[in-house]
Amino acid sequence: MIYIFTGPIDSGKTNSIKQLVSNSGYRCPVSGSRRTTENGKRKTSIGGFLSLKVYENDQHIGYDLWEINSDRQLAFIRVQRPKTKDQKNYRDNIGKFYFNSETFEYSNKLIEQANQYDLFIVDELGPLELQGKGFWPALEKVFDCGTDFLFVIREGILDEFQKLFTKINKNVMTITDKEKLSSIFNIQ
Repeated sequence: MIYIFTGPIDSGKTNSIKQLVSNSGYRCPVSGSRRTTENGKRKTSIGGFLSLKVYENDQHIGYDLWEINSDRQLAFIRVQRPKTKDQKNYRDNIGKFYFNSETFEYSNKLIEQANQYDLFIVDELGPLELQGKGFWPALEKVFDCGTDFLFVIREGILDEFQKLFTKINKNVMTITDKEKLSSIFNIQ
């Protein structure tokens, strides 16, 4: 199953998911066991990553990739190409956003391990993936691996993505469907 969580830009999609992940206590390093139980209740093993906003001097400078299981945070997207030693890693851009190629490689390796989880979160899919780039090549390889996916997609490009998922069972939720979203995490 593919779950799509959508809403306008800056509507709190990432923060909603981060709060649910944090409250669930279900993050776990890959242990070989997909399901865990606690007091007879089934827990969902969660993997994936979120794109967290980064600020410098109260200015939004981009996004870092936050790996859910390790709490590792990597420089990912910047509004301007950094003028640092890492500048060479920011080759691709869409509009004003420059993408760190090393972080893309790392995130794609995480995606390739999606079969080790019950739920794998990708925040977010955007114009790069619509062009068959970014996370898309790795995702195409794992859609049928038995893992449920939660994709964050802003509402302005949702229709374009729905065309890509015509043959895949999906469930679309908006930012106002927080109860529906929390049910994915087996949280009552």
